[in-house]
Amino acid sequence: MKYRLWGGRGRPNHRDIILLIGCVFFLPFIQCRKKGPIEPAGQKQRGEPCLISGMITFGGRPLFGVNVTFSHDTTTVLTDSSGCYSYSVPAGASTVLTPSLDRFSFTPENRHLPNIFADQPNQNFSANAGSFPTFRVEGRHLYDVNGEKVVLRGVNAMIIYWDKLGSVTYPEIAKTGANVVRIFWTDDPVANAVDLDGTLQTCVRNHMIPLPGVWMATGKWDQLGVCVDYWCRPDIASVVKKHEKTVLVNIANEAGDGSVTDAQYRAGYEDAVGRIRAAGIRSPLVIDAAGWGRGEKYIFDNAQYLIERDPERNLIFSWHPWDPISWGGTKKRIKAVIDSAVAKNIPFIIGEFSRSEQADSRSATTPIEWRTIMEYGHLNEIGWLPWVWWCCEEPNDGHSLTRDKIFGHWANAPWGEEVAVSGTYSIQKTSVRPESMQ
Repeated sequence: MKYRLWGGRGRPNHRDIILLIGCVFFLPFIQCRKKGPIEPAGQKQRGEPCLISGMITFGGRPLFGVNVTFSHDTTTVLTDSSGCYSYSVPAGASTVLTPSLDRFSFTPENRHLPNIFADQPNQNFSANAGSFPTFRVEGRHLYDVNGEKVVLRGVNAMIIYWDKLGSVTYPEIAKTGANVVRIFWTDDPVANAVDLDGTLQTCVRNHMIPLPGVWMATGKWDQLGVCVDYWCRPDIASVVKKHEKTVLVNIANEAGDGSVTDAQYRAGYEDAVGRIRAAGIRSPLVIDAAGWGRGEKYIFDNAQYLIERDPERNLIFSWHPWDPISWGGTKKRIKAVIDSAVAKNIPFIIGEFSRSEQADSRSATTPIEWRTIMEYGHLNEIGWLPWVWWCCEEPNDGHSLTRDKIFGHWANAPWGEEVAVSGTYSIQKTSVRPESMQ
């Protein structure tokens, strides 16, 4: 018999046998030591980063601001405006993911990921909510205490000087079916905390959401703090907290002109929100654009920053498109602003608009694309509130919807009647009151 394991002829000698035994018994150990543990295909070496990611939703929509804690190192990350989160752990680690957010529970309660050696996508959770003590902002939408979506549809009402409790005005506005009234208010001694309490009660009694705002800083950035001081006063904060189930708070009407920088806007409103929350107010806070309310860029550049710094994550941003067509207030711009707000998932309303920039005899030469605002806002679930139910006794007031605060006594045809009741996208035809306000 011929032995050819080594390619030679004849019988093997003792050196050949020793070499053969060495190859059989020791070569596998040499190979393993050289290459390390053999991992399954597609998996990572121990210590390499593995990305864990997922989405958290509430009622099928992204839920922003959820805390997701990773047990292996107690790190907590937040879901972004798209409801997404991600975090890298070293390969070989084991961790438990646990989501948390006040007044929410989650399905599943947590996710246990043992011996991770690959990326772990689609670690998703769905949120379940109980009742809320206030209206809540989730994504770009507003929800009432029972979780019903609300698209704001109502009017501005200048009532503080002639009907501060709203006993005449609110019942007339309510006939349009409006679900909200933005209430012109101020720190003027003519109205105190008791009056604020009274006007909020009357508004709610007429099945409308009260949205009080203060007007001390209009166009004046250095007066923003005065408005914040007002809301933080113990007597005022107490009233707001009493009505927190139904009230929205407009921090300051149109604070600042067009010279306000992004840095100032961020710092000013970060401080304002922090102080108001520290005063115990948890309701949604409405923040106007600077530039007399007209500068949508302030909202687009800073909304996410401010939302992330609100302990309640309960902010709404308000644009006031007062630029007439000749100053750039075109249909194209209005649609572009609304499209951007939707695309950026910003909680966004149009807090003021009218038929013209000027209210006097110049109204005919400063027209605003108000029908586009109404239609395109409605089609995109953007809240809007025209200026104004009734302004004053001025005979040439070109902004008022009514002549004397009374439903049906329409002014500035076709503006008043079309906005309130007759237009395809009128308040009466598009406003929906949530069950909680019935």
